[in-house]
Amino acid sequence: MTSNFRKYKRADYLGKKLYSEEQKQKRKHKCNVCIKSFYEKSTLRNHIKSHSNEKPFTCDTCNNSFKTKQSLVKHIRIHTNEKPFKCDICFISFCHRHSLTVHKLTHTYEKPYKCDFCSKAFSMKCALVVHTRTHTNEKPYKCEFCDSSFTVKTCLDKHKRIHTKERPFSCKFCIKTFTAHSNLIVHTRTHTKEKPYVCDFCSKSFSVKASLTVHTRIHMKRKL
Repeated sequence: MTSNFRKYKRADYLGKKLYSEEQKQKRKHKCNVCIKSFYEKSTLRNHIKSHSNEKPFTCDTCNNSFKTKQSLVKHIRIHTNEKPFKCDICFISFCHRHSLTVHKLTHTYEKPYKCDFCSKAFSMKCALVVHTRTHTNEKPYKCEFCDSSFTVKTCLDKHKRIHTKERPFSCKFCIKTFTAHSNLIVHTRTHTKEKPYVCDFCSKSFSVKASLTVHTRIHMKRKL
């Protein structure tokens, strides 16, 4: 019995080793700069650009440049407001596949990634990583123009527009442009007259949440 088990374990080990060697041979396209290898030559070409500062793909709308065509295509969706990735549960659409993946986890309510410092848990590992930085005060994303640093890349990108004067978010009703998408949303409501924030006390509605907060305090003071 023991002899057969050893033979099985040996065969299993050799099988896994052979499979591993086959996979390595399939990844025949190797990067000359680092140790990474790839199945496809096109994937290697895109990877090599990560070692270079060359950005040959330029946006016609805002002149922002990118290392890969795929990055440019993703960026252009900011201007066109194209959202090709749709949730099959609630039909909300997203610009990027990753955003859809994160969103769909809100329907499952699974939160397997737990914080070591507090009781919070998250559905995505990347969300846990970002949250952990609130405890460690780590800010790995540094601005190349000044000494500012940030916990997440999106905050760095937003900050850099102060230096570059880039305003990629355009209003479809007028000629105004904005550095942040949230500012565009608030501005657009001046055209559409949309007021999504409703007071629980008097049903008065507001275009921005901050205005509702200030208004609600009036009711709270009256109650006192």
